[in-house]
Amino acid sequence: MTSNTHGRRHLAPAAMALLLVLSACGGRFSDTHRPDTGPVTEKAADLAKQYRLGPHGFGKITLGMSVAEATATGQIRVNDLAGLSGCTIATETGKTPDGAVSISASRGVVKIASYTGVRTPEGIGLGASLDDLRKAYPDVKAETEADMGNGQIQMDDHYRAPVPGNPQAAYRFFVDHDNRVDAMLLVTAKPDPDCDVGYSN
Repeated sequence: MTSNTHGRRHLAPAAMALLLVLSACGGRFSDTHRPDTGPVTEKAADLAKQYRLGPHGFGKITLGMSVAEATATGQIRVNDLAGLSGCTIATETGKTPDGAVSISASRGVVKIASYTGVRTPEGIGLGASLDDLRKAYPDVKAETEADMGNGQIQMDDHYRAPVPGNPQAAYRFFVDHDNRVDAMLLVTAKPDPDCDVGYSN
């Protein structure tokens, strides 16, 4: 649907038209992203057991790393043809095909996606309920993307929470029709002009 799995640019015309129709009907949008629930490799599973997503990164990858630094960790593979201008998109080792790390030309790593088995230090992972999310992060709030569709689309399946121990970062959670987390990201708290992530409304 988008050129950046969890971004907000380049919606296909047909997809945008569908969202506009749904917005007019006041429906709930639970299919605005792809879930990160696909199978992972043994190496990726081992990383998920050893590390948590946050507060500063995942495994050896940390927010702010350059492309060279992040690649040197062995946890990512750069996608030569993917990304926005000024933004390098890399796939995490063993992840689902859509899982990605976004690396800004000006600010380094600005987004790290999760995958099956990965948890935050507070115990939230894919499959957690919305109630679990609210208990772990009392300050979590629904996140809208009012700029999509010229301000006509409001999506309520995105949630954003501060990252304990790192005020410069935020968690973004996506939930499915059953109010279960099916994708989550660690992002920079401030908007990034290169990769267009970390925004808040």
